[in-house]
Amino acid sequence: MRYFRLSAILVIVLFVFTSCSWEKVIEEDRLVNETKEEAEQLFEYLKNEDVENLSSLFCQKQQNEHDLSAEWKEFYSELDDKILSYDNLSTMVTQRSVKDGQITLLVIKVTFKNITMESGKTYEEMGYSTDVRDNVFPEEEGIGVFALTLEKSDDGYKQLAVGADRT
Repeated sequence: MRYFRLSAILVIVLFVFTSCSWEKVIEEDRLVNETKEEAEQLFEYLKNEDVENLSSLFCQKQQNEHDLSAEWKEFYSELDDKILSYDNLSTMVTQRSVKDGQITLLVIKVTFKNITMESGKTYEEMGYSTDVRDNVFPEEEGIGVFALTLEKSDDGYKQLAVGADRT
């Protein structure tokens, strides 16, 4: 009988502790799936050169500090080609903070692989990081910087970027 009570208490304790963590896992999974859906929509905006909707996906801080419309126009001017498709979309959680069982910070890196252009040229990758949730700095929720890698070399990367500080 003693073992039965001890086992029952142990099961209840495990249930209480794991149910809290399951809620967090389910919430994070939902946020990652929403980010993937947003990334697919973002790609449609890229294909259509929809500067207004692309700019609206950036965090408030970037919208206040950058002329995103002008930066997107410069991006398309320098690209001088039309984006058609990609082979693979991946997401990776790069930062996560939890306080009192709640996700308070979640940053996700979104990467598009093998981007095909109208001319037939293919770029290896483009992407961005997005603060999906930031309870400390809510003005940073959204995209910070978007970049298309034009080429990689031993000296680094050559990229077209929107939202990056230019020095």
